[in-house]
Amino acid sequence: MTPRARPPLRPRQPIRLAGHGRAPARGGDRDLDGRAGLGARQRVVESFFSTLKRGLVNRYSWPTKADARVALFEWIEAFYNRERIHTTLGNYAPEEFETLFLNQAKEAA
Repeated sequence: MTPRARPPLRPRQPIRLAGHGRAPARGGDRDLDGRAGLGARQRVVESFFSTLKRGLVNRYSWPTKADARVALFEWIEAFYNRERIHTTLGNYAPEEFETLFLNQAKEAA
């Protein structure tokens, strides 16, 4: 059986990954296919892309794809991964969360 080509993703189209099309063993959210509402992982992905569009894509334009790639990399590395408060980290910025976690580990040792 040969794999069939998939059309490009459309906005709000559920994400499907190989091996992740079924409901998870735990109750509640379904996996990434969206059959029983948005799964937890898809909510995180949607949140990321929403923040990306609001914070970068909708505010600027770039003359070349290379310039856009550099801007995207800088935005992710300088802002999203370091300074932005993440609800999945208990409303801490990643660097704050890491410092807090390391301090707690040192105190416990």
